[in-house]
Amino acid sequence: MSNINDIQATLSDKLISKYGDIEAIKYLAIVPNNNPSKYDFKIGFVRNEIEKNKIKEIKGYLQNIIMEIYGINLSVEDYKKSKRMKKTISKVKSSKEKSHFEFYEQKSKIPIGQTAIRLEGDGGSKGTLGAIINFEGISDAFLISNYHVILKNCNNIGRSVYKVSRNKIKKIGEVCWGISNDQFDVAIAKLDDTTTTGTNPYGYVLGDIVDISNNTPDVCFIGQKSRYEEGKIFSFNATVKVSNKWYKNQLLCNDITSCKGDSGSILSLRDEINRKRDVIGLVMGGDCNKKTVANNLYLLLKSNRQIVPCKKDGLPDTLKFNSFIN
Repeated sequence: MSNINDIQATLSDKLISKYGDIEAIKYLAIVPNNNPSKYDFKIGFVRNEIEKNKIKEIKGYLQNIIMEIYGINLSVEDYKKSKRMKKTISKVKSSKEKSHFEFYEQKSKIPIGQTAIRLEGDGGSKGTLGAIINFEGISDAFLISNYHVILKNCNNIGRSVYKVSRNKIKKIGEVCWGISNDQFDVAIAKLDDTTTTGTNPYGYVLGDIVDISNNTPDVCFIGQKSRYEEGKIFSFNATVKVSNKWYKNQLLCNDITSCKGDSGSILSLRDEINRKRDVIGLVMGGDCNKKTVANNLYLLLKSNRQIVPCKKDGLPDTLKFNSFIN
């Protein structure tokens, strides 16, 4: 029997290949079942933008693939009639949503927020300074945010990054590393010094980067637009469409709203007792309506996967997390 994440990878590839161009489809997510050890798959779609028969067709298509993976030689109709099968195999469900996911940078000439950062030049993108970070084997300090906020494309490597605090704009570093693919939208900037503050205005410190593997914990983030938001992981592995591009292995949050300007915020676990919170992701976008999408930082900065970023000479392709500077 395949691992639930392996099944998700297969279903995602099939969904994108066959139905990925349908604009109304929003995500395919692993979601917990009432049985703690069992998971189902949920297709999110924007209501009133797709016919019910098309959703039924997609659900049946994916359910057949699951049954093939499990080695079950039944039609979907016969499967639905089998109570035993219902208890042993993951089901494909659907969920009506109000709006699409979008990147959540701001595009404005007016500085807004306490921890916003923007690219050099009028009308540049603004988002949130996620955290200040150290990497293994490198003595410099860096900030982390989204690729679509501080980099945009590889030709901008070396471009200045600014901290915006009300009406004051201060250059704090230069973009030196970034990756934009079907899993990550992350960029790193080398800081001019380590005195940049304001990333944790609510008083807690950031701990380690952790893997939540198959869990749906309580989470929070601080964005320059929405300020403090808290909610829960809806899916620990979701394939989502953000600004008409598909991203795999995303963290999908529920009851937590992100809006334009929150891109680049650190998504962390809630720990009200110790006021020290481990990090799981980097907010990339959302629907401004109770759902937020975040890149899985554990997969990027603590696993051994091979990636090909754009970067300044002298930096490695793979950056290994060492610690946060709080």
